[in-house]
Amino acid sequence: MPCKKPLAVILIALGAASSAWAQQPPVAALAPSESVCPRSLQVQQTPSDKVAPGWQVRSSNDSHPLFNIAFYEGPPELLVQQAPHRQQRRGKTLSSQWTFSPSTEQYWVACEYSGTSAIATRPLDKNITGCTAEHDMDTSPPTVKRWACQTTVRR
Repeated sequence: MPCKKPLAVILIALGAASSAWAQQPPVAALAPSESVCPRSLQVQQTPSDKVAPGWQVRSSNDSHPLFNIAFYEGPPELLVQQAPHRQQRRGKTLSSQWTFSPSTEQYWVACEYSGTSAIATRPLDKNITGCTAEHDMDTSPPTVKRWACQTTVRR
C-alpha cells in the first residue's frame, strides 16, 4: 500500500531543491546502471521576514549528506510513494526490495538528504521493474549504502 507524505512537505522540498535542480541540464530517465544519487545537496534557505519584533533571522547555504532513497509511481509531487515489498535485516544491514507493478505512470526515484526536506528526483527507465537498497543500521538515521534497479521483460 503506498505511503503518502503531506503535500506541504513535498512542495517545500521541491521548492527548496528547485534552485539546485534548475542548475542541472535536462536528463533522460535513469538506466539500470545509473543507480547513483548525488552524495550531498547544497541547499539555500531564506527565512521569511515575518518574525516577532526584536528577532533577527539569517539565511543558510549548507551541504546536506544523502541518507535515504524513496520510489514513487509518477512524479513525487503526485504523492504516490511506494513502500518496500520486502525487508530483511542481516547484522548491521537492512535490505529493502521494491517491486513495481505495470502502470501508466513512470516510476521515479527520490534521493533524500539529512537535515533538509529538499530532494533530488529522476524518472526511472520504463523497463525497470524493481529496485533494492541496503541501509547501514549503525547510523542515525539509517543511511543508504547502495541501491540498484532491475529490469525484466514484461509480457
